Amino acid sequence: MDAGRDPDYFKNHLLSYTAHDFIETSMMSLTCIREGIHNPVIREMRSLLESSIKLSYIQQKDYKLPIAEKVLKFRSELADHKISRMREIKFHFLSEDSSRLFLEDVGRIYGLTSKYIHYSADVIQERIARVDEGRTGGKESPDDINSITDVIQKAMAQSIVFISHAVPQYVMGDYLVNPESPFFDWHFLKYRFIAEIDAGLDYKAERQKSLAEIQGKRSTNVEF
Repeated sequence: MDAGRDPDYFKNHLLSYTAHDFIETSMMSLTCIREGIHNPVIREMRSLLESSIKLSYIQQKDYKLPIAEKVLKFRSELADHKISRMREIKFHFLSEDSSRLFLEDVGRIYGLTSKYIHYSADVIQERIARVDEGRTGGKESPDDINSITDVIQKAMAQSIVFISHAVPQYVMGDYLVNPESPFFDWHFLKYRFIAEIDAGLDYKAERQKSLAEIQGKRSTNVEF
């Protein structure tokens, strides 16, 4: 919605349409986990990452090109399931070292979620172990919940980082800098790379009176 301040946003930005896919994925994941459905959610996290990477890559390559022309120009890139193009994305909110570490983190989650795309021996053996131990849908263990929560929060946080670099830079500033709240209580600020994006906004005038408090909370808030 904030990116919509750009009068050409709905004509030129893929997110004006694909945002609905991201919303559907988020809501589907929440519903599935509540019902004890795990593996389809893991597969969906891979799709979420792939979509986010493509969005950021295409928008950075030709931001002002109308959407219909984007789809035609980048048809082959959209059809390609490899994520190597993420290395061509410019992470202006992150340092060079952080950009490298972020991409390594994305590679780990993408690799993990990719195991569930095809029915492999590892996936079958995992299912056998769950069934034999009685950990079927609705009877999952705390470790099962913690494990999938870790995958979901990392994949979604990584998606947010990619989206942050696909929209105008003012969007993250408008979203994260709240003059009425010194530190925005948002779960994904616990992700170290989103915390770094937030740190890059400390120059804003709205933060100066509470800057020490914000920086202190941010440094102790990072969890993953």
